[in-house]
Amino acid sequence: MSLFNNLRRIRDEENGSYIVETILFIPLIFWAIVATTVFFDGFRTQYLNQKATYTIADAVSRSTVALNNNYVDNSYRLVDYIAPRSDSPTRMRLTVLCYNHDENRYKVKFSQVRGSYSTHTEASLNSMSDRLPPLANSDELILVEAAVPFEPIFNAGIAAMYLENQTFTRSRTFPIQWDNGSGPDATPCASNVG
Repeated sequence: MSLFNNLRRIRDEENGSYIVETILFIPLIFWAIVATTVFFDGFRTQYLNQKATYTIADAVSRSTVALNNNYVDNSYRLVDYIAPRSDSPTRMRLTVLCYNHDENRYKVKFSQVRGSYSTHTEASLNSMSDRLPPLANSDELILVEAAVPFEPIFNAGIAAMYLENQTFTRSRTFPIQWDNGSGPDATPCASNVG
């Protein structure tokens, strides 16, 4: 009988309710802290990716020499360096494009990729025209896209994914030229879209 009396006394006791509530809420509070850490890390990864694409777009826009494979390789190394730790490779695509007002179409001047992206074609550019800014006829646009892997440090309900970012800008100096090894391509954008 004393066991039932003790259980009844514990049931009617109100002094221990704080301990029970604390024990019930500790896992919830712990999960909230872990989830906040994971979300913060995701936003930090996206911020670093955005910072890298801004830096590359700005450097390309100020370039006074023709771009080449070495330039794109070093830009890719910058994205890879800035990206947080991961076993998955980063991806980068650098495209210079023109706009033809008469045809209402974007034309690729050149497109270079590093990682598992594919180069832009006129079809791929025109399919994303709603995400590109309006341009004047024969105007050039530098488009830098990068995707960095995000692998959460804890399992808080977010799966591993690539965080993508695209940045576009105009050349600040001269039309951007590509040097394929046999000298810079001096073809102006206007003749590419004509």
